[in-house]
Amino acid sequence: MGIRFADRLSFRLMVACMVCAAIVGIALSAGQIVLDARTQSAEIDHATEQVLSMLRQPAAEAAYNVDPVLARQVLDGLSRYEAVSGAELVAYPSDSLATWQRVRADRPGRGLTDAIFGAERQFVRPLAVAAMAEPVGELRLQVDTYPAGRAFLTRAAIVVAAGLTRSLVLALALLAIFYFALTRPLSDMVATLSDVDPQRPQRKRLPMLPGHERDELGTWIGSANRLLQSIEDHIARRKQAEAKLEYSQQFDRLTDLPNRTLFYDRLNQAIQRARPERDPVAVLMCDVRDFQHINDQHGHDTGDAVLREVAARIRQVVGDGVTLARVAGDRFAVLLDRLDGPTPAADLAQRIVQEAKKPLAVGAHAIEARLCIGIALYPDDGEEPDALTRNAEEALNMAKQAGRSQVSFYVVEVGQRMRARRDLVHDLERALERGELKLVYHPQFNTSTNELVGAEALLRWVHPSRGHVPPATFVPLAEENGLIVDIGRWVMAEACKQAQEWSKLGLPPLRVAVNVSAAQFAGAGVGRLVADQLTATGLAADRLDIEITETAVMSNLDTAIPALNAVRDCGARLSVDDFGTGQSSLSYLLKLPVTALKIDQSFVRQLNKDDNSTHIVNAIIGLGHSLKLAVIAEGVETADQLLYLRSAGCDEIQGYFLSQPLDAARFPSFALMAARRPSQPAA
Repeated sequence: MGIRFADRLSFRLMVACMVCAAIVGIALSAGQIVLDARTQSAEIDHATEQVLSMLRQPAAEAAYNVDPVLARQVLDGLSRYEAVSGAELVAYPSDSLATWQRVRADRPGRGLTDAIFGAERQFVRPLAVAAMAEPVGELRLQVDTYPAGRAFLTRAAIVVAAGLTRSLVLALALLAIFYFALTRPLSDMVATLSDVDPQRPQRKRLPMLPGHERDELGTWIGSANRLLQSIEDHIARRKQAEAKLEYSQQFDRLTDLPNRTLFYDRLNQAIQRARPERDPVAVLMCDVRDFQHINDQHGHDTGDAVLREVAARIRQVVGDGVTLARVAGDRFAVLLDRLDGPTPAADLAQRIVQEAKKPLAVGAHAIEARLCIGIALYPDDGEEPDALTRNAEEALNMAKQAGRSQVSFYVVEVGQRMRARRDLVHDLERALERGELKLVYHPQFNTSTNELVGAEALLRWVHPSRGHVPPATFVPLAEENGLIVDIGRWVMAEACKQAQEWSKLGLPPLRVAVNVSAAQFAGAGVGRLVADQLTATGLAADRLDIEITETAVMSNLDTAIPALNAVRDCGARLSVDDFGTGQSSLSYLLKLPVTALKIDQSFVRQLNKDDNSTHIVNAIIGLGHSLKLAVIAEGVETADQLLYLRSAGCDEIQGYFLSQPLDAARFPSFALMAARRPSQPAA
């Protein structure tokens, strides 16, 4: 790395020293010159006095005798002195015996000497003779200061030149000293550092400079070498950490198999390779049946050992050239590409099932691990990784429902889907009596103070074999089959009961919001249902918030308005849920006895991302406030969304940013903790 001479440290130090030396030299020279000027000025007066003393006696005799000839001779003697520019000898009372004047020539430097010493100096000396007590005349003398000033200027120039020369010589000497003692060693170190490999810095150590072992440069070199070693150690540790992180992100620690992320990546690559010719790609989803029973009966350590052995057996069947991944707790996935059709996938699945059936010797236990496998094929069952794996999992669910150790291909026939739908409806009919339905409560907060003001009761279905069934899946089925009325009655009773129990536990008076479907508003009994539950539980009416969607209200406005009025007559609150997603006429909003509007989460998620959604949110808030209605935003998941809604004047919020939905057992402790927090906006 080249450095300009003017940018070198030695040059800059030399310039600084030279400037300092020049300033000091000029100051000292100036002081010397001033002293010399004062001395020279006194010397002018002294020399003039000496001349006057030599000529005073002849001049006195000329004045006494009134002798013009002698007076002229005296003045002629004065004219020989270069500094004398004029003279006059006067005899008292007022006779001028002789006068002489020299023309002052313009000489170089006269202006400077005139400024320092004055242009001329006047001297008047009385003349006396021994015989008389009174003066007989006077000698008048004009002295030009230039001759003496010229000598002074010469000396001053010599002094200044000598001072500047000393400064220059000192600067050059310092330049050489700084260069050899500092700049060149630093340049050598910089050159060495420039060659250091950032990935292996310790391979290029800085050499110790001879003669600098104990000074600052030697100390700096030692510190730099230790720093390079520390950097290399840090890089090594970082690479190890990155390798571990990369492994943990792509591989399963228990089985050392690729995880779901790496499987998706490889599946995507396989689909991209197969896409031009539409070659088949198969995804096999393998699940260990009754694995939870193995964990419960033998313990999790045994369960982990079973999973490792199952993974080893599947690997033994599929071979090393096939991607095998663990994508969930007891679920494995196999990726097959470059197939001629579905037969190789089916054959491989059967071999996997047969191999897994063999008893596993895990410690002192002989365990039989039975597998169910679902198969989906590209491109018929999906052209994207998500669709293909999802359909393979659906096929796996079909295999699990069919029985033990089954293999099923994904099928898309309508009959299969209808059977699955009927099965789900059948299970839902029994879910309420079996206690499979439960409520969770999503906290709602005051936007300005961050205080907990209530919670929305959300319905959940935990199926014994399907696990958690999403509300978006079973609620539409319940509405289509009329099951929603009985389920809604249970939800209303359970939510009111739970809210009243919270009061007995000493919680603040919190509202509970209950969603009511359009089917419940079809009859006139919703008002009586609300009144009965408030009476049965003793819950204050203003602590119950009935939520009805905008679409449900507008679907049958003639029956909805009386039902809504009946609810309001009970004293309960009414909120329009998912406001903004329906097709209502705003004029009807004036006829509805509602107390709040809920902004749909689809708009909240797009705040500050989509201008239309942001404008809609602002419009809903403005509309609600203009109608004196509270405005609640749901689906708040980020701090930016919270800050925007607060600044826009939204009254209440709910969302995963502040809390996830909580079951009835966990909600009281959360509410007490929220009540102990200071009532102030969230950060």
